[in-house]
Amino acid sequence: MYFKLKLYIEFLLLFILLPISLAFEYNKLLKLCFIFLGGVYIITYLIKKKLIHLVKAGINWKVFFKLIAPHFLVLVILSTAYIYYFKKDNFF
Repeated sequence: MYFKLKLYIEFLLLFILLPISLAFEYNKLLKLCFIFLGGVYIITYLIKKKLIHLVKAGINWKVFFKLIAPHFLVLVILSTAYIYYFKKDNFF
């Protein structure tokens, strides 16, 4: 019974109240913190229940970061440029 109640509360907070709260005007840093904490909570829950595995055995980390870092930087630069030029009022 307690486990089911906990799951209902988690569902209510993470998937109903948090998205609705983003529509209201309050500190953007606080919004980012809530989203970050919700994401961290979901990832730790999935790892704890062994529903996802983040680290694959035998991965070459040097090659991995050489491949991922440029893609990430391009994505950040393009996203920032788009928002800066086309949606300047939404830029932070």
